[in-house]
Amino acid sequence: MTGQMKNYKEALDNTPAIDVSPEVFKIKIDYSGLDKYAASKGVTIESLSDQEKNMFILNSDMDKIHSMV
Repeated sequence: MTGQMKNYKEALDNTPAIDVSPEVFKIKIDYSGLDKYAASKGVTIESLSDQEKNMFILNSDMDKIHSMV
């Protein structure tokens, strides 16, 4: 095993597990539209407000997503 692979496996072992609701996988998001919208504003997706992100979430909203994680 190379040093790089060993470091990778150690990093995975040291990464805490995140408990996520299975409901989060049912949410439909227009990622392409979201990316294009952020690019048109000259910002990253992360810097958009939840209200702006909600325009691209088809069957939920950011408040529900935050509560699932």
